[in-house]
Amino acid sequence: MIKFDSMLRFYILGDVSGLNGVFMTMGIWRCVKCGWTEFMVPIYSPPLVCPRCKAEYEIVKVLEGAHISHSIPVTRLKGTDKLNVVAAIAFTFGENKEAVLEYLKIIVEVFGEDFLSEDVKKWLKILKEEE
Repeated sequence: MIKFDSMLRFYILGDVSGLNGVFMTMGIWRCVKCGWTEFMVPIYSPPLVCPRCKAEYEIVKVLEGAHISHSIPVTRLKGTDKLNVVAAIAFTFGENKEAVLEYLKIIVEVFGEDFLSEDVKKWLKILKEEE
């Protein structure tokens, strides 16, 4: 069982603990239309237009409590039901278990499960079982 009453940090891309703390709020964004990928995007400020294909996104909800200190906007490719988020390079869980699970599920939809580190895959499995 994952306890959400204490800080729990995970590293999406493996252990980056030796890197600067800026990685806790920066991430990777991928256009769900053309696959264009941008690095070092703030998790709280996703692009609303793809710089490559000019696909437009709209914010459809904001995940509160998924991250320890930032709200995470969820965007949707306009005219579709495809959701998107900025996938944090490193992440500290907030208090909202449902928001964390939703965030991880969207990351898997956009990037695939192989994108996640082995630890995150284990935690995602535990979260789904507790759902």
